[in-house]
Amino acid sequence: MQDYILISGAAKDIERGSCGYSIVIGKRNISWIGKYNEFSVVILLHYANGEPCILYEVRSEHMDRQPGETCLPGGERDEGETAEECAFRELYEETGISQENTELITEMDNLVTYAGIILHPYIVRYTGSESDFSKELILNPNEVKHTFSVPISFLERATPKIYDMGVRIDKTKDFPYREVKMNPDYSWRTGNVKVPVINYKDEVIWGLTARITLHFIRTLQGEKMPDV
Repeated sequence: MQDYILISGAAKDIERGSCGYSIVIGKRNISWIGKYNEFSVVILLHYANGEPCILYEVRSEHMDRQPGETCLPGGERDEGETAEECAFRELYEETGISQENTELITEMDNLVTYAGIILHPYIVRYTGSESDFSKELILNPNEVKHTFSVPISFLERATPKIYDMGVRIDKTKDFPYREVKMNPDYSWRTGNVKVPVINYKDEVIWGLTARITLHFIRTLQGEKMPDV
């Protein structure tokens, strides 16, 4: 009888040891431990009034989740599609901007949240002219209330307000403390989430959208500004 343990790495057999197990190390795709919902968002770079800007959306009031909030174009990944495919699909569905008129620059660092969400941000450049962008931008009213563009130069100078929010374990009465040899007064580890807020004219960029924005600017500046 053989038992197999799959470990990421080059394919290699290990001789049966004294424990009686044969271990097979084989190539496999790296994934996540646990269940996460994966989303893709687009940092869409374009020109407005002669300046390079980032496009933001304000979500429709008809949306079930987070109506009226500022966000980047994007959404949840469908089964069978890659995170990159999701990013361009959502961009087109929400703004009418097609992949043919854009250039993918790179995927940015992923953001994993305490709520079990993985965000895949993609930096994308609109390749058409400024006037073409205005013509092509056709919003889906079921998802987008309006859009606004923020100059990168403003974001480089901006000083966001940072709020520290605590994350705690919600204890349940039926947890088997005795079985796992824990005191019912066990001190569960708590967390902390930094929530940045950026004000721009009459608009507010905050939360995960602000964190992704600031990380983009930090990367652009050679990581000179503090991370959040």
